[in-house]
Amino acid sequence: MGTAPDLSGSISKNRFRNELFWGIDRLLTCLDSGIDSFAVVFDYRCDIELHLDDRYEFYQVKTGGKGKFGVTWATRLPKRGISIIARLYELDDASQDCPIKLVIVGNRPFVKKGGSFDSPGEVLFATLEPEDKQKIEQAVTRDNKGMTPDLNKASYLLVAMNLDKPQESVRGHLLSTYNDVMGCEPKKPMALCEALEGLASDRACNEKQQPDYKSVISNKGISGEEVRRLFSVYEDRAETPQGLVNEWIKGQPPLMQNSLRIALQEYTSTVMEPQAESILNIANSLLKEADPSMSPNEIAETVGPQLISNVGPEISIELAKIYVLIATFKTALEG
Repeated sequence: MGTAPDLSGSISKNRFRNELFWGIDRLLTCLDSGIDSFAVVFDYRCDIELHLDDRYEFYQVKTGGKGKFGVTWATRLPKRGISIIARLYELDDASQDCPIKLVIVGNRPFVKKGGSFDSPGEVLFATLEPEDKQKIEQAVTRDNKGMTPDLNKASYLLVAMNLDKPQESVRGHLLSTYNDVMGCEPKKPMALCEALEGLASDRACNEKQQPDYKSVISNKGISGEEVRRLFSVYEDRAETPQGLVNEWIKGQPPLMQNSLRIALQEYTSTVMEPQAESILNIANSLLKEADPSMSPNEIAETVGPQLISNVGPEISIELAKIYVLIATFKTALEG
């Protein structure tokens, strides 16, 4: 939040694409590791941020088909701007809040004194030879006046993922993670991939200055809770909230079914938007006050209009019914 937005980043399509998919891959790695509380923030200036309960991790994603990555490359002063390592250390003030990591992510070996680091993994800058450490410290202080860099915070991460063609490997990772987290295959794998990629793209393209930390997470980040909510939309099970609502629609009068199906599609397409979550929370509150013995039809006819009264006329009666029934079936399935 202390750095100015980089509005020019949107024209750098290849850079954007690489950062986007690597950020999704980092998100999936959190799920693989069983981390429950996290948020991945997509930002043109800072690239990718991982926000955990006990620390922040900042990643600068770099790719190259030719040339060498290494200490000289990371500390070189370009004609315009500052060095890669100095740009990373601009984020060091976040250490006032909690421990941080500053990581350069690359797809090429890292040339250092004593030989290249050329196997997938991470090399901590504090472990480099004195000559290399001095180069890094000088580059950081040259462009960040008054700073005393702590090299224990900074590292280079060599990734096995093909950052030149990241979409293929990320989609394979996504489907594998989905199976592990949900215990089933997604019913529309490509739609799931496109939905997550679209969500990440939307968050990355929001380059407005955020007024507070909560806004950063909601407008520029994807949380673990959001990912699981998205995963639930694509569950390939006999009983899911969406599946049960669809079965309920089949039992409605023929003239009403088409408008209800359209409303269900609208709900599914907007399920990841903050407004949808807010409406669902209101529906849950209304259901807690409703008669628990009511049938789905009675709930739709009784609680649906109440939801419109609380939310406003921007949602139709059909969509209101969908929301209250989604909330009803979700509660029933969760026991």
